Amino acid sequence: MRNCNKENMTKLVEALESDRYEQTDSFLRDLIRDKYCCLGVACDISGVGAWVGRKYFAPNDSSETILPLDVLEWLGLDYDEYDSIELPVNGDTTAMHMNDSGDSFAQIADAIRKTYLEED
Repeated sequence: MRNCNKENMTKLVEALESDRYEQTDSFLRDLIRDKYCCLGVACDISGVGAWVGRKYFAPNDSSETILPLDVLEWLGLDYDEYDSIELPVNGDTTAMHMNDSGDSFAQIADAIRKTYLEED
């Protein structure tokens, strides 16, 4: 189990498992179809920034495609430790890669749960 803010990581897992968000790929948010990638869901529920179109603006960073550092910190992850803004899961892969490879939000939520919330 990796270190994280368990409360916020649980919120992400629950949001991914809910019917609130429809899935897209390649961008954090598809504004026209109102869909999100898994990292876009993390941005949306974090409340640390705001959407302007499909770009998420956080206090110290903004992005259309990767997890802003402020959201990474909200999840309790340290960029220097993980060297990734794609949310590492399952050893060598990331939530972003799973999302853009066609894995469902439920599959991504399960990988996040196993990586960050379940005891080894």
